[in-house]
Amino acid sequence: MMKKTCYALCVTSLLAAGASANLITNGGFEDSNTDGDFGDGWGTFGAAAVNFEFFPNGNPGHATLFADNTSNFGGVFQQGILGTEGVEYTFSVDGQFESEWDARQRFGLEFYQGDDATLISAALVEITDDSAVAGQGYMTYMMSAVAPAGTVFVRPIILFDQVLSGGGSRASTWDNATLIPAPGALAVLGLGGFAVRRRR
Repeated sequence: MMKKTCYALCVTSLLAAGASANLITNGGFEDSNTDGDFGDGWGTFGAAAVNFEFFPNGNPGHATLFADNTSNFGGVFQQGILGTEGVEYTFSVDGQFESEWDARQRFGLEFYQGDDATLISAALVEITDDSAVAGQGYMTYMMSAVAPAGTVFVRPIILFDQVLSGGGSRASTWDNATLIPAPGALAVLGLGGFAVRRRR
């Protein structure tokens, strides 16, 4: 039986069973075109990288965020995903943290106009509970948000900043990302997130 740990705001809607397929084209950060570079379809900024998975979590690839220097910040994102205003989207991703992680970690959705560059709004959830602890292995983090008026593109993003101390084992790794539209779900009243502890 899985143990659930609530954090941030409460989940205010339920995903309709089997609502839709994953809109993220490369949820495992893999080398899908076999050119030797992992993370096809994903962009990075700051102290982040997409590379071969040396701690397997179901896919031969993962994203890493490096919080080993107090000046570091960064993240990963996927562009080019068409969205629809008024539709609820649920973003799910597996993450784990090294023993000395000491930074602000967030994940969520950004909503853009038709140029996929003009930001309308962002719905980001901060991971503030005890799930961000070494030795817990991968946990599944999930949040939902409704696309605001004017949305043409929806962008899943995982990012960090506000590093408090440097050096040592200070990285987070991410895998198995999904983005599911849920037009048949209950009306959402806000934004929510929760973590699911996986059995090992």
